[in-house]
Amino acid sequence: MPNHKIARLLLLLCLLLPWQNAQAQDSCNIQNGAGDTLVDFLTYSPGGAAANGFGQITLNCTPAVMAGTVSYTVSVGPGQGSGGSFLPRAFFNGFDTLEYNLFVDAAHLMILGDGSPQTFTISGVCAGACPVFVYGEIFAGQFIGGGAYSDTVTVTVDF
Repeated sequence: MPNHKIARLLLLLCLLLPWQNAQAQDSCNIQNGAGDTLVDFLTYSPGGAAANGFGQITLNCTPAVMAGTVSYTVSVGPGQGSGGSFLPRAFFNGFDTLEYNLFVDAAHLMILGDGSPQTFTISGVCAGACPVFVYGEIFAGQFIGGGAYSDTVTVTVDF
């Protein structure tokens, strides 16, 4: 078979094959420096003042384009103890509840949630290791029994 017929046959085969673009993808992974604890409130005194907490999630993002950044949005679910509500969230210890919330800001003005009414998400850009800060408050004046209280929230990072 002459070479020009082979070249035409290869060209025809290439045109018949489905074409797929190979594209690099942005990637991010999440690290929580405190293990499974998003915010550590330490100790709350029943009936006392509010207890504030602070936590950090570290995003490790690799942009698809060299010298680029990855845009991200962090959202947090209402938690298991709150019955699907962000206003307020609740820790549980048996049948006892302890109301708290998570915030975007240290002033505790913007509730960290999923962007639904009265909640906010955290957005930014990242390349490499980027901290995302979370603030918390257990509300004052709650009379509760002693013991360890906990709640589980789902943290979602869209990028």
